[in-house]
Amino acid sequence: MESLEDAIATGDRRVSLEAIRKYLAHELEGNRCRQCAMSQLRTGDTAALVLRLMKVMEEIEALPHDNGVVSELDVLRQRKSARTPNASDSAPPPQRGISGQGSS
Repeated sequence: MESLEDAIATGDRRVSLEAIRKYLAHELEGNRCRQCAMSQLRTGDTAALVLRLMKVMEEIEALPHDNGVVSELDVLRQRKSARTPNASDSAPPPQRGISGQGSS
């Protein structure tokens, strides 16, 4: 099993990110109480580790695979960035009835 330091030294982004992911997961898991399984880290430290883990996982997902295929998440990000600045992610407004019909 490769150490974090060895993985970073390879210069391979995917290998490095996967090693960081493993390290962060180990830190989160290793700081849990054996009786109640709650984190023994301060809330802010736990939150920071979880957020960083999520970011690393997103970065790994966005990397092209060995065969050059890009993940669905990366495709969605590319589509979103290509939209016009006025594009809306929200649903269209509900249809209103014709004036003069229905209850007022």
